[in-house]
Amino acid sequence: MAFAGLRKRAARRKVRLHGRMRSNCDWIDLSIRNLSKKGLMAETDDPPGRGHYIEIRRADHIFVGRVVWSSGRCFGVMLSDEVNIDSVVAGFANDNSGGKVPGMERRVHSDRHGSVQILAKPSDWRWLGQLLERASLVLFGAALVGTFAYTSYGAMANSMSAITTALQP
Repeated sequence: MAFAGLRKRAARRKVRLHGRMRSNCDWIDLSIRNLSKKGLMAETDDPPGRGHYIEIRRADHIFVGRVVWSSGRCFGVMLSDEVNIDSVVAGFANDNSGGKVPGMERRVHSDRHGSVQILAKPSDWRWLGQLLERASLVLFGAALVGTFAYTSYGAMANSMSAITTALQP
């Protein structure tokens, strides 16, 4: 018997999928426990509080939603978009796999152009840091030389004008 005013819940599918959740400035691991078209239940060591907007990534999927309940290590999320449960479980972005193999590491399969450089490791950023450091030193040095030249010119101009007026007949 259904009560008036209560709507039927969407069908849930029990799963055990690994995912990553953006929490403040970090990414933390989580386990997706069940999925429906408009929601999911996940488990993590530090679940977000009710009302927080979160982003969860699983393979090529990005889930954005609002936490509607939290209890212990588990929490429920109402998603902003409907999801295809089968493609999430298979690890595809949608039903059209685009030639990808389920479970394949998405960073290995690159659709990016060769002219784009991905800075993934801290050592990749070192050259950029060195460039910025040298540029700031050059700009600081140029500003210091300019300030010194301006001050010297002002001091010499005052002295020279005094000498010029003294030598006038």
